[in-house]
Amino acid sequence: MKNKGRIQDAIKEVAKPIQERVDADLMLPRGEQKILQAVSDKVDRGLRVKLLDDGGYDMAYWFKDPSKPYPVEVLVDGESIKKDAKVVEMKFHPEIPEGVDERAALVMDINAVVKVMLKDVQTKLEKELRQGKTEIANNVGRLVGLKITTKGQKKNKAFMYDLEKGIKGPFKKWKY
Repeated sequence: MKNKGRIQDAIKEVAKPIQERVDADLMLPRGEQKILQAVSDKVDRGLRVKLLDDGGYDMAYWFKDPSKPYPVEVLVDGESIKKDAKVVEMKFHPEIPEGVDERAALVMDINAVVKVMLKDVQTKLEKELRQGKTEIANNVGRLVGLKITTKGQKKNKAFMYDLEKGIKGPFKKWKY
């Protein structure tokens, strides 16, 4: 396979921590605003930048007080769009570029990591339970005190109960 070396090199590159891939001066966590200050001996000024939940950015120029956006001219591709803009939002690209895998080694917020994991866990659990296999579901269920069975259930149905509380409510009348 003639592409094997290139594929392995690409995998190694993606697996590197982001600090080794990008020479970043500052990491911007999702949902946090960072205040950047210009090096100037005359006046305090700079930018406020926030990485939004949708992947876009909110940016504002500030002068003297970083908590207050200050009007500034905005150019897009060299063309003046507005002479007195206060807050500019750059949208995240609508499509993930071809070849980018959401499971690739990336620095992400914890909730984004959990979301990717849960999506894959859900797919795996649904597949296993449809086949009547409960081992993985019960391993995951133990983390939150639940037990799952498909025995005696209709197709594509499963029975779940709380290990600590036992069977409660209308279910306790049933005989197992």
